[in-house]
Amino acid sequence: MMQVRFLLSLIARTGPERRALVMASVGAGFLQGFLLYSISLAIEELSERGSLTLSTFLLFGLALAGLYKCLDRAMNISAAVGRELITGLELAVSEKLSRADYATFMGLSQAKIYEAISGSKDIVNEAAILLPVFISSLAMLFCSLMFAAWISLVGLGAVLAVMALAALVFARSDRLFVGALFEYRREVEIFQNSLKDVVLGFTELKMNEKRRAALFARVIGPLREKVMAGRLKADGFRVQNTVMYGLMAYAPVAALLFILPLTGLATLTECVKIAAITMFSTMPLIGLLSFLPLAARAAFIVRGLEDFEASLQGFRNEEEGPQQEAGDFRRISLKGGLFRHRDPAGNGAGFCLSIQDFWLERGELVILRGGNGSGKSTFMRLLAGLTRLDEGDILVDGLSSREMGFQNYRAFFSVLFPDFHLFKGAYGLAAEPGRIAAELARVALDKKVTVNENGDFSTLNLSSGQKKRLALACAILEDRPILLFDEVAADFDHHFRELFYRKILPDLKASGRTILAISHDERYFDVADRVLTLQYGEFV
Repeated sequence: MMQVRFLLSLIARTGPERRALVMASVGAGFLQGFLLYSISLAIEELSERGSLTLSTFLLFGLALAGLYKCLDRAMNISAAVGRELITGLELAVSEKLSRADYATFMGLSQAKIYEAISGSKDIVNEAAILLPVFISSLAMLFCSLMFAAWISLVGLGAVLAVMALAALVFARSDRLFVGALFEYRREVEIFQNSLKDVVLGFTELKMNEKRRAALFARVIGPLREKVMAGRLKADGFRVQNTVMYGLMAYAPVAALLFILPLTGLATLTECVKIAAITMFSTMPLIGLLSFLPLAARAAFIVRGLEDFEASLQGFRNEEEGPQQEAGDFRRISLKGGLFRHRDPAGNGAGFCLSIQDFWLERGELVILRGGNGSGKSTFMRLLAGLTRLDEGDILVDGLSSREMGFQNYRAFFSVLFPDFHLFKGAYGLAAEPGRIAAELARVALDKKVTVNENGDFSTLNLSSGQKKRLALACAILEDRPILLFDEVAADFDHHFRELFYRKILPDLKASGRTILAISHDERYFDVADRVLTLQYGEFV
C-alpha cells in the first residue's frame, strides 16, 4: 500500500534520530497499555474497596507522564522529518528546473510547476506529525494480541483472520482511492492551466464582457465541472475508507461474541475476555485506521513531487559545475545552421530558420530587423545558446560552442528579451554599489531606484518602461562581452528612446562591448555598423 511505503520512507528519512523516533513511539504504545491496565485496576479497587491504592495512582501518573514525554519527543522528530521532506523536494525540483534545457522548460506545464514549487502540502506535515501515534497504536495493538494469545490461541486466530479479511477489502478500496486521486490531479492541472487566461488576459476580459462570459461558459465552467466530479469521486472513496476503517475495529469483537462460541473451539469466558481486550484496543485501533486515509493523501502528494522531480532528471543540461568567465574574442560565426520549430508532440514540420552565413565581429553594433514571424527572436535565442540548432554549429574564433560547453558559451552574452524578469536585487553581479548607482544614472533611474549594501533594489514598483530600463542596467552590469537586445526600446518614451540609440548604445560600443539589437526604429539605423534583415527564416 502507498501509505505503508510513505510511512516507512518517513522513518528512513529520520537518519540518526530513527532509533529515538521508533523507541519513543513504541514506548508510547506500551505506556498506553499501562494506562489501560491502571484504569482497570482502579475500577476493580473502587468497586471492591471504595478507594484507590497509592501504587495504582502512581502507576497511572507515571504512565501518563511517560506517554507525554514519549509522544512529545517522537512527534517533534517526525514533524522535522515532514518539513525536511517537503522543503527538500521543493528545493530539488527548483534546482532541476533551473538547470533544465531551455526548450524543454518552455514546454512544461506552468500549472504543474507552480503546484510542485508552491502548492499546499500541509497535509504531509500533518501526516508526519501523527506518525508516532500510528506506531504507538501498532505497539499497543501488538500488546493486546499477545495478551489474547495468552488467553486463547484459537481466539487470537479468529481475530487475526478477521483482520486479514478486512485488510484484503481495504487494499482494494485503497487502490480505487489512489487511482481517483491521480485522475483528479490530472483534471486539476488542466483546469489551472485554463485560469491563466483570466490572469494574463485580465485587461481584454475587462474590456469585453461577452468574451469574459464566453471564456467561463465554454472553457472554465466545463473544466470546473470535471474537477468537481473528480473530487466527488475521490472524496467518496476517502469517506468510504474512513468509515470502513472505523467499523473494522468492531469486526473482531463481533466474531468473538457471535461466531466463535458457536464453533466450540473456545469457551465463552475466553471469548469474553479477548473481546474485552479488543475493545480496550478499539480507541488506538480506530485512530490507527483513521490515519490511513490521511497518509494516503500525503503519500499521493509526495509521490507527485517525486515523480515530477524524476521527470526533470532527463531534462538537465549536459554541462555541470560553475560557469567559466568568458574571455576575449574576435569573431562569432555560424554557417549552414538549421533550426526547426516543433509542435507539442515533438514534430518539426513547422517554421524553419536557415542561417547560411552569419558573423559578429568584436566591437560591432549590429541591428537586426524583419517582419513578425521572420525568426528574429528565435535567432537571438539560438545565438545566446538557449536553444540548440538541429544542424550546424556556432563558432567562437573557430572553436565549437558544443566543445566549449553551452554553459560556458552562454557566458559571452547578456540578454534582454521582451519576456524579461526583474529580480529584487542585483543577484550574481560583482559590481560595487557605486558602479550600480552609475548604471542607474545611465538609464535615468537614479532618482527612482536605489540599492542597499546587499545589492537589493529599493523598489520594483515601476512603469513598464522603467522596468525595462532597470533590466537594461542589470544586463550592462553583467559586464559580458556581447549584449543581445530584443526590441528593448519598444517600451521607452521618445526622450529615452533617443537617449538609448544616440547615447547609450554608442557609449557601450566605445567601451568595447559588442551589440546585436533587434529594432524596427529605422530612423536610428545610422548608429549601426551593419543592418541585417531576416525574412521567412533566412537572411537577405
